[in-house]
Amino acid sequence: ALISKGTVEEKVALIFTLFDFKRKHKISRGDACGAIMSSVRGFCTIKGVPLPPADGLEWLCDERLMDFVRQNRRQLAEDAAEDRGVDLDDDALAKIAAAADCKIAEFTLWCKRDPY
Repeated sequence: ALISKGTVEEKVALIFTLFDFKRKHKISRGDACGAIMSSVRGFCTIKGVPLPPADGLEWLCDERLMDFVRQNRRQLAEDAAEDRGVDLDDDALAKIAAAADCKIAEFTLWCKRDPY
């Protein structure tokens, strides 16, 4: 209710900040799962609908959010390398994409995407 009138970016930024426990402008996979689970619980409570199973929410975080982050990072790395005339091999791209934390820009992109 406190942020119901904010933009999507403002709402996402608030949620992200609440779960950025180390205040490093990035959240871990576990923190991201916590943010998603808390948001879904709140939505279900407001709507009076049953909660989805916890393993389904963990899947949403692991398979959807973190996969999105990895793909986004890989594409950004490929684009940056191409702009600089550098050829990164698959191992280098995989290392860039595998970074464990999620940054606010990535979290915002994921929250704004079309889920279908």
